[in-house]
Amino acid sequence: MIAEIYGKISKDYSNLSERLEDNLTGNIFGTLRYLNRQNLGLANLIKSISILDDRLKNELLKSVENEKSPKYIFWKKYKDFGEIDLLIEGEFFILGIEVKYLSGLSSDDDIRNDDSEIINKSANQLSRYSRMLKELNKHKKKYLIFLAPRSIADIAYFNIKSRNIIDNEITFCYTTWENFLKQLETIEEHSLFSHEKIIMEDIIQYLKYKGFDSFRGFNFDEYVFIQNSFYSFKQNAQLRYDYSEEKIDKGVYYEYR
Repeated sequence: MIAEIYGKISKDYSNLSERLEDNLTGNIFGTLRYLNRQNLGLANLIKSISILDDRLKNELLKSVENEKSPKYIFWKKYKDFGEIDLLIEGEFFILGIEVKYLSGLSSDDDIRNDDSEIINKSANQLSRYSRMLKELNKHKKKYLIFLAPRSIADIAYFNIKSRNIIDNEITFCYTTWENFLKQLETIEEHSLFSHEKIIMEDIIQYLKYKGFDSFRGFNFDEYVFIQNSFYSFKQNAQLRYDYSEEKIDKGVYYEYR
């Protein structure tokens, strides 16, 4: 619905497919914003971030959980910086969230700022969005979150960090769809109201349908004891051959006992 409202899906649905990132963005965050008790959906997105310093993470999480009415702005286009998938603005913070599904970043270059005194502006998609966030509100803390499948997010994040192309006033971090799904599944059902439970079940089922239910190791119902000693295999039966025939004729079959 959100993607249609913002014109991301054509009226004849000719561009609608299971690969469409805008539809994924609208379906997930357009639904999660209804979980407004302590901003349950957004708070669990923050909890799924593993690369962020604990102090900064707890500070952001506290601001999100205490926010009464965060404003969700989908596909904000600002000057020549491009169009970020989602801005979430609270009283003390602004979150910029860029979503990827099956594709990588839309633009990039070879710029690397090894000298901290010289910051060259990069055409990298996330670098541009960091400069956008810097201009939006001078008095709020800004965070740029990259949300993508693990196969895309890890490589892109560390590549960008190593090149020092994110504005230094912006806290840049990332999480994966796999981590986000795993975090949502940790929510205890008894802590949810009935409508929240329905929303959460649908979100989890949708993320699994999209292929984000990653392998989590083997699960044995019963404890399996593995000995450190080697295993020896022995054959007790003995084979005995009787070659008592005195004459062997070629071409004739024989049975030996």
